[in-house]
Amino acid sequence: MQKWYKSDSGFYSKLITIMGKEGQLRLAMWLFGEMRKNGCRPDTSLYNSVIAAQVRSQDLGQGLEKAFKFFEEMKAKPRFEEILTLHKIQ
Repeated sequence: MQKWYKSDSGFYSKLITIMGKEGQLRLAMWLFGEMRKNGCRPDTSLYNSVIAAQVRSQDLGQGLEKAFKFFEEMKAKPRFEEILTLHKIQ
């Protein structure tokens, strides 16, 4: 990462959303890990993007299980409001 670039959760959220819609779950999750490694803290929008990507997984059972884990992780953060966004499963 460049010294002049500061990680932004909104940018990561948009990329993860696009990757999830395109079926690139592995790449989306890699980016989520890189984001955390670079010191960017996930917000509600980012968690929603990761959850939506998991729900679109080819293995729906495993995707739903991981989506619920991310949702529980999000709810456990004290700075998050309890907002539930329902995602349409396509």
